[in-house]
Amino acid sequence: MDLNKNTSPIKKKTSLITQASQILAILIAMALTGMIGSILVSENINTNATKINMASSLQMLAFKTTATLSKDKAAPTAQEVVNFQKQLDIIHTKNQGDFKADNEFNTLLNQVEQTWQKIKEQRDTPKERNNISLEINNLINYLQKNIEQQIRLLRIIQFLGFFIMILVGFVTIYRSQDALITPFKLLMQV
Repeated sequence: MDLNKNTSPIKKKTSLITQASQILAILIAMALTGMIGSILVSENINTNATKINMASSLQMLAFKTTATLSKDKAAPTAQEVVNFQKQLDIIHTKNQGDFKADNEFNTLLNQVEQTWQKIKEQRDTPKERNNISLEINNLINYLQKNIEQQIRLLRIIQFLGFFIMILVGFVTIYRSQDALITPFKLLMQV
């Protein structure tokens, strides 16, 4: 009985292979999580960049249409109406295809659509003709800010993954000190 009191309790240690497998599983899980997060964010950035391109061409059509209206004081031509409406419909369809509803984007897009309907039906004022370009510009600025936020999120994901990988590496080295380095040093001394 005296012998049991002097000896330390036996620690249940996992094998080195099990520890290495656990570390490898953690690293693989982190890498997959980081990759999936990066893919989702980059796809969202790509969608918003496409919307910016569409809105920019819509803005060019608005400039062209309002310039024509200012000179002639007449209704937009049939081709201008078709081109503008087609581009507006493409943006609207692209927005509906998104899995996450963006209320602010929808509000800005609805403002553009309402102003366009007034221009198209000749119920507009000169101020509204000028406002459509500003409204489209607000839409583009909103998308640009959204992309900037998503790029920041992507950087955070990447830095966080990098930090966690380094942390796992240091923990692994620290834990291997007791499990590998010390026994090897003792073996070398023997």
